[in-house]
Parts: sequence; C-alpha cells; structure tokens
Amino acid sequence: MTAADIRGRVSRAIQPRAGADITWMRDAACAGSGNAEAWFPNTDVDNYAEYAYAKRMCRTCPVAAECLAWALAVPELHGCWGGTTPRDRESLRRKAREGAA
Repeated sequence: MTAADIRGRVSRAIQPRAGADITWMRDAACAGSGNAEAWFPNTDVDNYAEYAYAKRMCRTCPVAAECLAWALAVPELHGCWGGTTPRDRESLRRKAREGAA
C-alpha cells in the first residue's frame, strides 16, 4: 500500500457527514501523527497485533469517547477508532441491538 493509498483511505474515512460535528477530530492523539497505516493496517484480518500501536495511542487520546461514538454511529467498518478494531465495534453494535430487543 502506498502513502497515497493510505491518505485516500483516511480522507474517505473522515469525510464529514451532512450536519456532523467533527471538531473533536482536531484534538485527537492521532491527528498529524504521520502514521496513518497504524490506524488502517494493510490487512483484511482484524489482527490485534496490527492495531497495537493505534490502540496504545488511543488510550492517551482526550477525544477517544467521541471517536468511538462517531465510528459506531456512522458505522465505520475499517480502521481503529476510539481504541477499537472493526471486530470490536461489531461486537459493541451487536450487544447494543441485543440490549434494545
């Protein structure tokens, strides 16, 4: 995966949805980190090791809760958001659906 591919994935992932407030993104620990591949590994496998660096950064992030809420609401299907992998978020969405039923 080239740097241009990574930039494209990140740009598409954070495109503002109509009326969405994304001002929290500027305060994210990952903003400007220059390591976008850590949040969007070049793999289709939800391998914890691939996300280890991003998850560590997310634990220090002042807007991790907002990031996770965003990823769950959109829903964001790729990358590390709010310290969660795609599999983590699917599990959270499933639990929420089961709790609502």
